[in-house]
Amino acid sequence: MSTSAPESRSPSVFRVYTAPYFELALRYFEEGRGLIERDLPQACGKLYGAVEEAVKGLVVHFNLRDIIESAEKSGEW
Repeated sequence: MSTSAPESRSPSVFRVYTAPYFELALRYFEEGRGLIERDLPQACGKLYGAVEEAVKGLVVHFNLRDIIESAEKSGEW
């Protein structure tokens, strides 16, 4: 999936671009919470992943071009 958000600031368009990030963040968060009592290191990894995906979603939502361009250039976030 391309990290580039359209230049238009239409809320419905951003929902399409940001939804995958927030859905994944929520999934990681729920998995992490479920692992806290059983496997703390794994829980930490899932919760860290949840934060990473949420930040990516916010970057795309707010169209932070410098970060998006840097991610595109390097091929990673």
